[in-house]
Amino acid sequence: MAALEQWIGRAQQRLAASGFQRGCPLATVALESAAEDVAIRQALADGFAAIRARLARAFEASGRIANADGLAGLVVAAYEGALLQARVAGSVAPMEQAGAALFALLRTQIHGRRHD
Repeated sequence: MAALEQWIGRAQQRLAASGFQRGCPLATVALESAAEDVAIRQALADGFAAIRARLARAFEASGRIANADGLAGLVVAAYEGALLQARVAGSVAPMEQAGAALFALLRTQIHGRRHD
């Protein structure tokens, strides 16, 4: 979990340092691709799948998370959505809010109790 928190923290720092211009390169290309960009979309799908798989393996390694694949998908979706909102708002606040909720959920999943 510490590695995930650091990754998201660094992403917030990079985003702010870029003047809220640099986000996730996969999402940026995905938003600009069209339906006929089959090869590009497949590469993007593979990239997102690899990120989800890596997170799921880390969650499974904890030995305490029942739905590691679903939780990994939720983390990626929340991260990407919060990143987009942060870019639009010109503030890392959406990422901080989503991160706080995600980490509380992860702690509950891993430790079996609520952490405020």
